[in-house]
Amino acid sequence: MNKRIVIFHHGLIGSGGGERITLEEEKYFKGYECNPAILTFYYNPDIFNGNYNPNVVNISPKRFSKHLLIKICQKIKNLRKEISKIKPDHIIAVGEEGCVYVFFSTLFTKFKYSVHIHQTIFWDIKTYRNIWDTSPFLLGRYSLIFKNVYNEVRNSTFGHRESLPDEPPKMGFKKRLLSEALGFITFKAVSKAKNIFVLSNKMGWEIEKMYKRKSIVLKGAYPESIKYYEPKINIKDYYNIYNKKVLLSLCRLEPKKRVDLIINAFEILSKRRKDVVLIIGGTGSAEEELKTLVKNLKIEDSVIFTGFIDENMLYDYYYYCDVFVSADHADYDITTYTAIGFNKKTVWAIENEVSDDLINSGNVFPANPNALDFSKAIESALDSKINGNFNPRRYSWESYFSDIYRYL
Repeated sequence: MNKRIVIFHHGLIGSGGGERITLEEEKYFKGYECNPAILTFYYNPDIFNGNYNPNVVNISPKRFSKHLLIKICQKIKNLRKEISKIKPDHIIAVGEEGCVYVFFSTLFTKFKYSVHIHQTIFWDIKTYRNIWDTSPFLLGRYSLIFKNVYNEVRNSTFGHRESLPDEPPKMGFKKRLLSEALGFITFKAVSKAKNIFVLSNKMGWEIEKMYKRKSIVLKGAYPESIKYYEPKINIKDYYNIYNKKVLLSLCRLEPKKRVDLIINAFEILSKRRKDVVLIIGGTGSAEEELKTLVKNLKIEDSVIFTGFIDENMLYDYYYYCDVFVSADHADYDITTYTAIGFNKKTVWAIENEVSDDLINSGNVFPANPNALDFSKAIESALDSKINGNFNPRRYSWESYFSDIYRYL
């Protein structure tokens, strides 16, 4: 085939879901006898403990300007130059921001592009609990071009309502001008994409509201080989956990992930039963606050903070857990779907989309995002049985990327 494929990801720095999809996509296309390349301005080769070996082209300027507009122009110039050099058959941008850069980098050329939008700018919450945006790009969601849909989109999920202001905030002239420019450019860039790939019908609905475009809903989260996984370490022995059920939470310890909700739910549950232990994997800005919460609730003996989990041990945690718990404000959570791939029972917030096959499988227990409802859902999951009708291939990387290639 030897198709040249460019995947543009603005920055591959942290070990998150979007970064994993990009690296898995490059890996899949490489094995599909294509010539993929990831173009990025920022790259950390140690993400996921360096377990990937991607073809990455760092197109960062030698020296960034301190002026925002000049800095953006530098990036566009370098991206445009590299695209012209590679002459790709397909270009895939990651996120709305990535789409904007590719839009300008392919303007007045023959190149067309598709885009992954894992979450729109309404989900990329830097305003959690009314903290002002730290990313200028997010100002676009407050522009007039999204004014008619702002309230409808904001009111569509609990997390949006909790995190975004009731009305677009008032701004000074310069910030308002930036907001309007970013909103208009983002709208134009996404609207021009050949294909828009999303991970849920919920996200597809949001894209249609914002950009007046239909999306392609495809889902993937883990390799098919997951069903044959043999653990390297017995996690229960590793932590001296005996005769207890293991609840597992894996995520960045950031406010958006709502791990405090999981801890409060576990405290309620632990009053009713003593056969449970909660393992919290990950690091982040909220880590010390969460540890203090556990101490104040006097449940230190039943809660284990692992810190950062090495990629080589990650699947061992999934393998030995009894119930996986996620309270993340998300429509689709790769870490939770990975637990489902291991045929584990999972509890997640009702904001996550649940297809009929998962409901019927007995794997998934949605809960309202409050501690009491989560504790009830966890107990239901602990006491239930999986019916065994779930087909894990449906959410495999192989299925996901083969469908993407077909659309390309």
